[in-house]
Amino acid sequence: LTAVPSSVGTGGVFTVLMTVKNSGDATAQSVSGQALTASDTGLVTFTAMALPMSVNLASGATQVFTYQYTAANVTNPGQVSFTGFAQGLDANTLAAVMSNVSGTPVAVSVFAQANLSILSMVFVPAGPVSVGQQFQVQMTVSNIGQGDATAVTPLASLLPFGAGAVTRLSRG
Repeated sequence: LTAVPSSVGTGGVFTVLMTVKNSGDATAQSVSGQALTASDTGLVTFTAMALPMSVNLASGATQVFTYQYTAANVTNPGQVSFTGFAQGLDANTLAAVMSNVSGTPVAVSVFAQANLSILSMVFVPAGPVSVGQQFQVQMTVSNIGQGDATAVTPLASLLPFGAGAVTRLSRG
């Protein structure tokens, strides 16, 4: 198993890859990656089922099964490990065959991350302004994430909407 990326912030999506090789002499039919086991289900949410769903693997062939997860909104960083296995059918006997459970679990670090949200924008004075008249834009922003947000400032320019042009005089 491998994880990409191996470190992810809250709300981030990551992928766990299970590589399966048919080391037997017969074709393995209907091979599928089984649900992975996570060491701490509070750190992640399963997002997408293993893809492909199932394949036939000739002797010596390899297949990668892809699982997708989303990191939880955490206050403190943590690490989650995954283990898993694959199973299928021997083409000659139709007996069930199963891979070993992955020997070394793959670990993913989940860390707290800021997530900014604009709560409101107020224009002072409210309503239309005349050419050359100054006005202020007051923006209220909230950090709805668990990580600290530092040095939060608006973008270099607020994009005007509607007809007309705006020139920024200062940023506070």
